[in-house]
Amino acid sequence: MKTLSVEKHAVYFIVSLAIVFYLPFLSRQFIGDDWLCLSYSKIALSNPEIFFQRSIIYGYFRPLSLWANFLWYFIFGVNAYFHSFMSILLHAANVYLFWKLTDKLNH
Repeated sequence: MKTLSVEKHAVYFIVSLAIVFYLPFLSRQFIGDDWLCLSYSKIALSNPEIFFQRSIIYGYFRPLSLWANFLWYFIFGVNAYFHSFMSILLHAANVYLFWKLTDKLNH
């Protein structure tokens, strides 16, 4: 039982470091393929079929990613701060879910 407590503290420590590391990047502008995601989100406002098509973004079919970007665009508009913040939250959720999955597989 003590090991689990140490593991939880390690996860909290890593998450805290990630927050401290990423905070300076929240005020940055859009980078990389963010602009493509935003343009696709804008198109999706008038053409919902786009959610079921391969995107021009590297030719991948990523409907969940498009939905997430669409919701961020719909709620926050063109705001790099909120886009970055939501992206960090999504990545943090993925790390947490991966940790829980590996924890389940190890027990």
